[in-house]
Amino acid sequence: MPWRCKTDHLGQLIGFFFTEIGVVNQVVHIWAYESLDDRLVRRARMAQDERWQTFLA
Repeated sequence: MPWRCKTDHLGQLIGFFFTEIGVVNQVVHIWAYESLDDRLVRRARMAQDERWQTFLA
């Protein structure tokens, strides 16, 4: 995962967890946003980033 790309665009990480029971090897990360609109704008900008597009390819 291109961590730097996510932190550049998504801002403040407020939680990072991994599973120990149930579906294992799963990571959950929670990001702070000012509003739903803020989230939509930030994720749209990240989607345009070449680093993110390369990761998804």
